[in-house]
Parts: sequence; structure tokens; C-alpha cells
Amino acid sequence: MRMKKWGLVSMIVVCFILGLSCNNPPKQQQPGESSEKESTPEEKEVLKKAEEIAFSEYGEVIKKELPLKARLSGDSIWIIEGTLPRGADGGTVYIELSKGDHAVLKITHYK
Repeated sequence: MRMKKWGLVSMIVVCFILGLSCNNPPKQQQPGESSEKESTPEEKEVLKKAEEIAFSEYGEVIKKELPLKARLSGDSIWIIEGTLPRGADGGTVYIELSKGDHAVLKITHYK
């Protein structure tokens, strides 16, 4: 009787695990579909302005930190950061621009 109970419990656990693994198959990327989100016209404008600001402030070192990435924080501040190759040491440029007029609120370069 005891063996039957453990056998039943084991079968339930295996079925549960199999059920979980079958419910959510990974999303396949369709041909021509980009894994990156599309940039809005304002985001493109912000990135262009931020790149100009970064080059004027820090020079050619910024080339190693491209592409810049932008995200909206709340509803009033664009945060723009540089990128580094995977495994690279160092910091990147960090810029905050106001959403309304794209005025520079903060600029720094992390090390």
C-alpha cells in the first residue's frame, strides 16, 4: 500500500512538471522581425542630440560606447546611456534630458 501511494505521488509530480514545461513554449522570432523595439521619432531625436552632446563633452572615446540607448523615466526625463561590448571593463556616458525641450539636466561619464 505504501509503495502504491509513493508511485501515485511520483506520477502526479512528473505530470505536473511536464505540464509546466509544455504550457509556455518559447516565442519564435519570425523572419524579418526585429528583437529590438522600434524607436519613436522623439526617441531618435533625443538620441541624436545626446550623441552630439556626448561627443562635444568627451570626444572620440564615445565611439566605443555606441549605440546609445534611451528610455523615458516617468513622464519628464529622458535617460541616455552608452553601451559597452560584452565583457568590456569601464563605464559609459550618462545623460539626462528634459522631455519637453531636451535641455541637459545631467551629464557624466562613469568609470
